[in-house]
Amino acid sequence: MARPRPEKKRKAKPAQPPLPGMPPPEPPGSLRVLPMQVQIGDRMADSSGEWQVVGRPDTSAGGKSTSVRVQRVSNPGVTETGVWGSYEKVTVIRRATAEEDRRASTIAALCVLASTVTARAECAWVLWMEETRLDYATNKDDHRWHTTAAAANRSHANSAFCKRSK
Repeated sequence: MARPRPEKKRKAKPAQPPLPGMPPPEPPGSLRVLPMQVQIGDRMADSSGEWQVVGRPDTSAGGKSTSVRVQRVSNPGVTETGVWGSYEKVTVIRRATAEEDRRASTIAALCVLASTVTARAECAWVLWMEETRLDYATNKDDHRWHTTAAAANRSHANSAFCKRSK
C-alpha cells in the first residue's frame, strides 16, 4: 500500500504592498460616489477643511462637469461651489437616509406596541413619558417614548404617578 505524499511546508507570504497610483483606503463610514449622487447633508474633506453639502448638484458644460454648493462645517457662513468632472468619484461621509430613519422609527413603534400589549396582558400598569428633541441639522422633531414607572394595579400606578409629578 502506498503512503500518502508528505505536504511541503509553505512559508507565509507577506501581504502585497499597494499598487502605485492606487488611492489610500477609505475611512470607515465613507462612500465613493459620482458628483451627481451627492446629497444634501453629505460631508467631504479636502486640504482646506471639512465641508457639508447644502445644495443639489448641477451639471454644466454638456454634462461633463458637476457643481455642488458646500459650506464649511467649522464656519457655516462660508459657502463655496465645488466643481468636479462628472466622471470623477468623490469621497463623502453620509448619515442615514430618511427612508432608513422611517424604517427605524417604525420598528421602534412596533416594539413599543408589543411591550404595551404584554404589559396589559399581565394586568400591569405602565407610566410612559414622551420626549421630543429637535434635530437642528434636519430641522425635524424626534419623538421618543420611555417608561418611567410600572405597577401591579391601578392604585399603585396612581401613587407612582403622583410621586413622579412632584
